[in-house]
Amino acid sequence: MAGSLILENREWLLEENEDFSDLPLDIRRMLVAWFDPQVDELSFMTSGSTGEPKSVRHAKSAMRESAIRTGEALELGRGTRAWWVLPPHFIGGAMMLIRAIVLEWQLHAGTPQSKLKVPPSGMDFCACTPMQLRSSGGLPGVSKLLLGGSPVNGPLPLHGIGRVWEGFGMTETISHIALRELKPIQEEAFQCVRGVAVREDEEGCLIVQAPHLTVEEIRTRDQVKCWTSGSFEWLGRQDHVINSGGIKVHPEQVEKAIHDLIKRPFVVTSRAHAVLGQEVILVVDPRGGSGDVSSVMGDERSERKGWKGEAVKNWLEATRRVLPKHHAPRAVVWMELNQTPTGKWIRPRL
Repeated sequence: MAGSLILENREWLLEENEDFSDLPLDIRRMLVAWFDPQVDELSFMTSGSTGEPKSVRHAKSAMRESAIRTGEALELGRGTRAWWVLPPHFIGGAMMLIRAIVLEWQLHAGTPQSKLKVPPSGMDFCACTPMQLRSSGGLPGVSKLLLGGSPVNGPLPLHGIGRVWEGFGMTETISHIALRELKPIQEEAFQCVRGVAVREDEEGCLIVQAPHLTVEEIRTRDQVKCWTSGSFEWLGRQDHVINSGGIKVHPEQVEKAIHDLIKRPFVVTSRAHAVLGQEVILVVDPRGGSGDVSSVMGDERSERKGWKGEAVKNWLEATRRVLPKHHAPRAVVWMELNQTPTGKWIRPRL
């Protein structure tokens, strides 16, 4: 038995002798390379959210083992009806195709776009970004949902979805190496999949040991709190840490705490300060959003009446009520923000 790929009401068997010539070029290339016995590795580009995009190569054997561990962890066996809505040239999208081959799934290819609509028949499994989930207003009819590509902040539209997980991983780890359940229970820590162990280095950064990846260990720039050798809490990126008056501030944790207060796209970053060394600031995108602070500002004022100044005042007051002194933003900068292809906001350097 083989898995299958369904695209625009046509089905292809995911096996060596199938004719893939009518498939889109990026999918066809991956399938041809996967079934070519002379090709041992496949190459993928990183998203570029933490530096310049780079190429990472993975052995097919490692990708196969990663697929098996996902199937085990999420209890997704042969015949799973999976919905494919991620670009195939990034590792998250590529692994959906590899899982379908290895685990013999029925893979329904959707369009990788921000707003999604679940097929009327529903789906057993889907992997997408938090941005796609929010832009779609929910994905009712999906039995199991895996979120990845960017951190999960704030409430999510999870109605009508059976179980939900957040994945932790990167291109270098072949998609996720740990999962954190969000529904029906909400876990604080990520739980490693079978065969993966973790520890902290001297700076508190995550070290991943995963023999199935064919490397001894992977050192990351992700700061964590390891609960056990198989579980950890993610704090943020080492490269993003702000030192404000000798206090170490993780902007990702600040963003998580104030996500519900700011009704516009925003990120937390820092700028130089004569006394503190660095001060925490809020960078807000003036495009879109309602411009208010939930239950604080009320109706948005027009720009002619100076609503931006009022918004800044109320945002800063609201964040000071929920954050420690040195963690609360001290100023707001208005700036158009950019996103990576996987939906991560790019943190500007000021």
